[in-house]
Amino acid sequence: MKSFLLFIYVFFVMQSSFVAAQITKESDSLRTLFLQEKNDSIRTEKQFQYVGSLLRNDKNFTAAKNELLSIRNSKVQLKFSTTEPWLYFYDALILYYHTQYLPSIILLEKAKLNIGRADESTGILNCAAKVYNLTGLNYSNINDWENAQINYQNAINSYEKINDSAGVSLIYMNMAYIFIDYQDWLNAAVSLQKSLKFMGAGGNKNRRGITYSTLAEVYCETGREIEAAIYLRRSDSLLKLYKTVDSYLLNYLAKGEFYYLKRRFDDALKYSIPAINYARQWNDSSFVVSAFELTARIYRGKKDYRQAFDYLSAGMAIADKFNYLALRKINLLELKNIFTETKQYQKALAASEKLIGISDSLNKLMNNNRRIISDASYESDKKEKKISTLKQENELQTLRIKQNDYFNYFLLGSIIGILILLFLSYRYYRQKQKFQQQRITELETQQQLTATEAVLKGEEQERTRLAQDLHDGLGGMLSGIKFSLNTMKGNLVMSPDNQQAFERSMDMLDSSIQEMRRVAHNMMPEALVKFGLDTALKDFCNDINQSGALQVSYQSFGFDEVKMDQTTAITIYRIVQELIHNTMKHAKAATAIVQVSKEYNRLSITVEDDGKGFDVGLLKKSAGMGWHNIKSRIEFLKGRLDIQAEEEKGTSVHIELDL
Repeated sequence: MKSFLLFIYVFFVMQSSFVAAQITKESDSLRTLFLQEKNDSIRTEKQFQYVGSLLRNDKNFTAAKNELLSIRNSKVQLKFSTTEPWLYFYDALILYYHTQYLPSIILLEKAKLNIGRADESTGILNCAAKVYNLTGLNYSNINDWENAQINYQNAINSYEKINDSAGVSLIYMNMAYIFIDYQDWLNAAVSLQKSLKFMGAGGNKNRRGITYSTLAEVYCETGREIEAAIYLRRSDSLLKLYKTVDSYLLNYLAKGEFYYLKRRFDDALKYSIPAINYARQWNDSSFVVSAFELTARIYRGKKDYRQAFDYLSAGMAIADKFNYLALRKINLLELKNIFTETKQYQKALAASEKLIGISDSLNKLMNNNRRIISDASYESDKKEKKISTLKQENELQTLRIKQNDYFNYFLLGSIIGILILLFLSYRYYRQKQKFQQQRITELETQQQLTATEAVLKGEEQERTRLAQDLHDGLGGMLSGIKFSLNTMKGNLVMSPDNQQAFERSMDMLDSSIQEMRRVAHNMMPEALVKFGLDTALKDFCNDINQSGALQVSYQSFGFDEVKMDQTTAITIYRIVQELIHNTMKHAKAATAIVQVSKEYNRLSITVEDDGKGFDVGLLKKSAGMGWHNIKSRIEFLKGRLDIQAEEEKGTSVHIELDL
């Protein structure tokens, strides 16, 4: 169930707003800060940060519990509406660290009740996001994936309200591992792509590399070899910079799956067996089980059933010990395959029956857990209602004593009501202005796209006209001159010097004709008009290769029967042409790859080189026409652009278009 990875992520999410000082000093520094603070509200906030540091850095559960007790005993601090849910949250977090998942969920449900009664401020939304995330992690660890997804989605909603993209990215990663557990590869890929999107360019590079590896593994499971290869290359580039145990583990598992998909079993074993050791170093038994299962599957592919059975048995023993139900199901399915292929049909039938038994036991366990949580929540709700009844009686007594003040309250309420009406009127006015401004912005954007389309079409029409004029007009005239001179040559008597000068002039005329044809072809490739985009791009790359300036490898997949209008084809051709020219002009590269693939109604274009790379951030400050033209054409096609580049590491440009 990949529990250790989720454990790392929940740590990061819960503490993402704290300063990353040295571990040995951070707790002492936070303790000093909250003790010196005079403001009660800020003091409580800093004390909670100190509790988080005690748990995250020191693993000092006793000290953390003492601090939480001191917060509870402070009557002044308890008046703040966010204090109570935070207390429940940290109590639940301590239980989570001790693998007491059901008691942790029950405390988190109480935290949700308190959050529901509080005003929707930034602080309460931040607390809500962490409560929902921790609840999702608890449900994931007890194999209740339905409730885990519900809580993760609520966590995403809360993070989005406070614009915390890093938190959203990590929640999507947690959701991806739920889908991986029950082998829903499509939704796993979608969640991982969303995690990358919200991670942003400035996100943690090591975690980005891990995400690339996980995406490659998911694409291998769905047989999408091209996408898997792309993300493996990206993972490899980051692995050179961040050589951590977890990054090697995920990268090797993905490569094992990749070579298994290509049925290169010996290459797959070079990665799956070391992955077992990396999983053990990382101290995550669930990944150890996954590495054993992959290795067993590879040996089964090699028909070495003895080795396959030995590795699978080792992994199954660990899965049984920790009751990893999802992994147990995967292992039993592989065991059934081994028995079936070795014609041990009785054992294969027994493995199938165990598979059914795991599903039944999982449903029973889930129902029992839900009953326990429901009963505990019901008892808690009864206590809450009793407390609420006592409060209502006290309030009634207070109202009877203060009957003489009703008029003042009524007057104050009227004033407040008028203020509210004024506020609502003002907000309506502001919203109306905002809507009008948004509409103006949309119209301006549409006008810009229309103008861009007109410019691009006009540019290509003018290129076509000039190319035809050069080829048919000037080209014909030059060819006629050459023919006339050749005719005159036979009728003239020339000295040796004049003969040599005449021959040089003829050579210069041939060069002029070739240069004119090259310019006309560059302005409007004839292959693009006659044979389509695929042939035109292939000819363009071949021309670059023949020039000797750069070795370009052209690859296309699923592109033979693609039909598109000429404007789109010309625009894509110009984008690739500009990217390759930029490579030759700036990258100092020896080789480049142009890859075009089509899947369903999506067209993917990748241009990579092994040049010197550059800082992607400099593109925002670039005033060059080449980069501006590329962006304008991609915006015209409503495409998406992703650039990966590092100094001395080469450049990769990936473009996706909807056809």
